[in-house]
Amino acid sequence: SSYDTMYAVVPVIGDSLQFIANLLPTGEDTLIRVSTILNSDTVNQSLPDTFRVLVRDQFSNPVSNTAISFTAYAYPSGSDSVGFIRGAGQYLTTLDTVTDINGYASAVFHLGTKVGQYIIRASNPSLLNPAVFDTIQATFGLPGELRLVAGNAQTDTVDQIVDTLQVQVYDRYGNVVNDTARVIWEIVNNSVSVSNQGLVNAVSIDSTSGTPIARDSATAFSQGIAKANWRLKDLTGSDSVRAFIPGIDTVL
Repeated sequence: SSYDTMYAVVPVIGDSLQFIANLLPTGEDTLIRVSTILNSDTVNQSLPDTFRVLVRDQFSNPVSNTAISFTAYAYPSGSDSVGFIRGAGQYLTTLDTVTDINGYASAVFHLGTKVGQYIIRASNPSLLNPAVFDTIQATFGLPGELRLVAGNAQTDTVDQIVDTLQVQVYDRYGNVVNDTARVIWEIVNNSVSVSNQGLVNAVSIDSTSGTPIARDSATAFSQGIAKANWRLKDLTGSDSVRAFIPGIDTVL
């Protein structure tokens, strides 16, 4: 609300009367989304932009002190740390506030720990446009874990290419890391001299051509899978390969 003023003046006597009117909102108020939020960001991050809305009456005047409820409307199952920020480390899936003197209300949203679509809502059922939404896609974080998928504990004759070795890359929250993680494959050999043994094209395709080498690398591709083909040594006994990403645990 605000005030408007009108005066009645009689020039001859130099006197005047003042009329004051209190201007109230029309009651036909509308909720408008005014923020521009990134379409995607990394899991477990606070969005750099606030989710901001405006309430205006039918004449485009801002309406203050209007209740607004910010809600994490939908998000991936099992996701932790989801919500609007209340304080350090405090995330609320519903945060209630009111518009300021200029008709605005805003809140900062924190993406949870799971990859997927997060839908956030600002609402007030008494407004003409009672709810507005925004959608953000959470993407995987940095590699944090390797898991064995296939190729372990095989038995075959010497100097043979065994079934393809496969590992899968995850971030620290259990999300698959696609296309970006570089996995290093390395022969773990004793001091025995062998020939024609090693990795054959550690790449993201099932290729078995090429000269065996002791160390190679491959980028994890679809579903975070990295692969390597392995030719066994030409002596009987155990043989092994390790797969690793610098800074995280090795998978044998």
